[in-house]
Amino acid sequence: MSNITAPKTEGRISEIKKALKVYSKSSTPWLSNDEYIKKIKRFTTVRNAAISSKTGKEDLSWYTAICQIPTYFGIIEINPTNNKEKRLSRIGLQYYNALLKNNKKKQKDILFNQIEQLSFGRNNNGATRSDSDYELPRIALKAIYDFEPLKKSDLTKILYYVIEKNLGYNVVKTQIQSERAGNPKWKFGTTERAENKYLSDPKFIEFLIDNDIIIDINKKNNHRPTYCIPSDIRKLYGVRIDNLELTNRAIITSAQDVDEIEYAEEQTFNSSKILTSAELALRALKKPIPCSSGKTKRYRTDPDVSRTALHAQKYECQCGGKTHGTFLRKDGLTPYIEGHHVIPMKAQKDYPNDTLDIIDNIVGLCPNCHKKVHHGSETDIKDVLKKIYTPSRIAALAKFSIPDVDTLYNKYYK
Repeated sequence: MSNITAPKTEGRISEIKKALKVYSKSSTPWLSNDEYIKKIKRFTTVRNAAISSKTGKEDLSWYTAICQIPTYFGIIEINPTNNKEKRLSRIGLQYYNALLKNNKKKQKDILFNQIEQLSFGRNNNGATRSDSDYELPRIALKAIYDFEPLKKSDLTKILYYVIEKNLGYNVVKTQIQSERAGNPKWKFGTTERAENKYLSDPKFIEFLIDNDIIIDINKKNNHRPTYCIPSDIRKLYGVRIDNLELTNRAIITSAQDVDEIEYAEEQTFNSSKILTSAELALRALKKPIPCSSGKTKRYRTDPDVSRTALHAQKYECQCGGKTHGTFLRKDGLTPYIEGHHVIPMKAQKDYPNDTLDIIDNIVGLCPNCHKKVHHGSETDIKDVLKKIYTPSRIAALAKFSIPDVDTLYNKYYK
């Protein structure tokens, strides 16, 4: 969960803009790293920054490292058939043109879309070694939004407890609120500190500051960084920040991997929340987002939607109710029930414009019934489906045109 990395190099737009200029002027579809280095070295500030303070020699890797942040945000893309070639992405070209025209609103719109849609924890070419369920830029942005003014050291503490200690954002949020209300402080001593350098000094913060998405109120005074969200960002994008998905958890479409699904659901339970009807309606409008993982196709799901469904169903198995008792989760309060998509997420490819990750399509099942519907015989599977794919649910999911249990079984469970 916490094997997370992020770009550790240049985050200033003034330098990144020079790299974007080189790619924008390329006469070929893809620009090789060697050609890029030849061109970027023409900028004196970039060339000087490439001189190692330790050896006094030129560090050629610095030139390509400038591209890490824009690659992280999908502004630069890597040739899938030759990783030594890059170019401006379609979004990147729009972003660069906005920079040239000083169109701040367009820059912010583009970056917010990227923050919402990209996976930063894994499968990101700007942080190739990262393999985490957590979305670092989203958590950082939401933490600043929730707790401004937020010292850099406190942001590190939040990232540490959410990601490295895996406590879940809402648990950490409650503790910080309690601390700010005057209750005993959370100890963050020498034995409790972020070992992960990507949490203690995330360079993308500098990039977001230069794009006026975050401000450092102490920057002019050269004091310790303290972050806030500008009032225009709070007004225009506040709802979107509040609804950011903080993990990239994805449902695996093959039944063989159901154990991994259940593990992921349990890991994100603490960080999920109960949604209002308005929030559910808003999230139901989101387009399904595929994300690759090797040869297995996945679709992102929202742990908040799943938890809201389980909460509405009183954490009872929808096959047997209270007679299918389980046990309490680690919080000691909530019965352990697993969320199951009645029309499974592997069917999402057939519905590109409508997400299956909605409350009407999620039922709570005890572990036994959940295993049965994935691994049981035809008779066992249909027995579960008859209890969860009821006439009222069929009506609620009418737009997916699956009229009965037999059709559902033959299309997606057989």
